[in-house]
Amino acid sequence: IPNIVELIGLGLAIDYSLLMVHRYKLDGDIKKTQRTILISGSTVAIALSTLILVPVPFIRSLGIAGVIVPLVAMAAATTLQPALLSYLGIEGPKPRFASNQFARLGKFVVRNPIPVFLFSIAVLILPISQLNNLAVTPSSISALPADLESAKAIKVVTSRAGDGIISPIQIVIHLPEVSDVKMARIKLAGEIANHKDVLTVVTDSKYVDKSGKVLRVFVISKKNLGESQQLVSFLRTLKGDFPAGTQVYVGGAPAQGLDLINKIKNTFPLIALFALTLSFLLLRRYLSSLLIPIKAIVLDLFSIAAAVGTTVFFTKNYFYKLDQIEIWTLLFIFAILFGLSMDYEVFIVSRIKESYLEHKDNNRAVVEGLANTGGVVTTAAIVMIGALTGFLSGHFAGLQELGIGLVAGIAIDATIIRLLLLPATMVLLGKWNWSHPRIRGSRTNL
Repeated sequence: IPNIVELIGLGLAIDYSLLMVHRYKLDGDIKKTQRTILISGSTVAIALSTLILVPVPFIRSLGIAGVIVPLVAMAAATTLQPALLSYLGIEGPKPRFASNQFARLGKFVVRNPIPVFLFSIAVLILPISQLNNLAVTPSSISALPADLESAKAIKVVTSRAGDGIISPIQIVIHLPEVSDVKMARIKLAGEIANHKDVLTVVTDSKYVDKSGKVLRVFVISKKNLGESQQLVSFLRTLKGDFPAGTQVYVGGAPAQGLDLINKIKNTFPLIALFALTLSFLLLRRYLSSLLIPIKAIVLDLFSIAAAVGTTVFFTKNYFYKLDQIEIWTLLFIFAILFGLSMDYEVFIVSRIKESYLEHKDNNRAVVEGLANTGGVVTTAAIVMIGALTGFLSGHFAGLQELGIGLVAGIAIDATIIRLLLLPATMVLLGKWNWSHPRIRGSRTNL
């Protein structure tokens, strides 16, 4: 968690610094950029704060840190950096619009919005189609670095007794009072042993403590941790012929993994709804538009879907060659990418809006907005990718999966999404970009 937070904080700080320096060199007007950074940082904080809703401690810790980090980054960028720029100044040529390669790209998109739109969608379909192969697991013990002594020990054991031997399911039977339940325990063990996924059942003849009320049954599955979920669900339906008032609990690593998956799956709709709703309301007020915030959310979801699809493809075929993705990485990918993608969206669209307010020409505003921010967004994305590639060299499957998803997502978002699909949709929507029901107190300028 600390490493993830540090990298996100570093990336955001550099992003905002680049945006501020670029605007300062362009025309010295940094007040509008300060507002843009405040909105961008707020969207990142909103996205990461949703992790607090997950009742899992290590996920919540990232959510808490995720609120603090962007707030600190945007506070430094909007207070300390302007003071330093004013005091030190910056020498060097101003960006030239006419020769800007992103201006030429913008003009190309304006002339060919439909082909660019269709091309972008076609490219995105390739990674998104990999979502059909998505399967999740709580963790990937089999993907430990092969040179670790513990990994070698696991390999020796599993090669002889199967993957389930390293993560047995533990059934705990808590009796209301001391009683002889030997026959009931044997009957329960026999019923469990008949299941197709059970390798063996071990009944411990001793009680857990001196009270004589708690005993255990160990179930060794034929399958690994991530594939034992159906067996855990089956075991939780069994009650046995124990005295009235007996409590039967199914625990162990497979049961804990199933509980983790269920917690995340049950919480995710609330997380997504919270992030999408707050981001929409924030952007709608800031941009005074109805369609642009909706478009921003849709494009963000495209980026996230493509990132997850890319993660599935590379994890199955290159990294560890696993059939399942650790579920916590998907949650982190969603929260982090949603925030960063919205960050880049705000950078570009705010400048498009600013240009549009000057001359009311939508297509010209798209070209000017892309010309003035395309380089900043691309540079910021490269910096962020450079920071996150450290995860790719990690020795654990979960970290590599997270690295693949974030690097792929940022690369796709900063190129296909922001440089092609975003301007193409802005051109196709035309005047509808700026149509909206009047909101009392909303901004009319940036």
